[in-house]
Amino acid sequence: MRCIRCNTNEGSFSFKAVEVQEEYVSGKSGFLRSSRKPSQKIQSLSGIKEFCVCDACIDRKLQATMNPWRGFLSYYKVGAILLIFGVVILVLYGGKDTVYTVGGVLLVMLALMRAYGYFRRSNAKKEQYMKMSENNRRFVSAWECVSESAPRRIGNHSVYYIPMTDATDRMTREDFSRYYKLTQENADEFYRLVHGSEKKHPSPRQIEKVEEDLDEREPNTDLTDED
Repeated sequence: MRCIRCNTNEGSFSFKAVEVQEEYVSGKSGFLRSSRKPSQKIQSLSGIKEFCVCDACIDRKLQATMNPWRGFLSYYKVGAILLIFGVVILVLYGGKDTVYTVGGVLLVMLALMRAYGYFRRSNAKKEQYMKMSENNRRFVSAWECVSESAPRRIGNHSVYYIPMTDATDRMTREDFSRYYKLTQENADEFYRLVHGSEKKHPSPRQIEKVEEDLDEREPNTDLTDED
């Protein structure tokens, strides 16, 4: 199977994931209470999908995570425009016109805040990666490639994916609702897909172990056990 990211190389990492489709139906307002309808979210599981990612795409993604400067310029295009406009306004009108001066300062501040936010998130993510084994880093990078490259909309429905991994195998129905925003009905269905309809419920000790694991790391990105 071809890599979902580059669509050129053969995939070396293969993932199975459940596709979740969501559609928001707008409500109705009216003078009479009987004519009013609240907005609602319609959610459904649309089957199991398989994705593959090649080593080259995983390496690029991992390098971008471990070296945030590499992806800064592509991310900061909007911030660079704001910064340039802000500096030009301050050079031309700074101190001469209050409105333009305030506007220029705000643009510069927005640009700097955008850069600060990028590095704050990137460094936090890098610290999480540093705590993982090398095998886990590659698995997480591979899944991020899938998340970024897989279709996000099908018709009027928004789409996201839940990986079927060792981490999800240890989770309960309540965890599926909590971490993946599934309705109770869909959480039950996902549980049956992962565990099988005849599998016994986990013991209290198993549930406690799952909670300990989830406190330490994100369940939707940790795809393998630590070495």
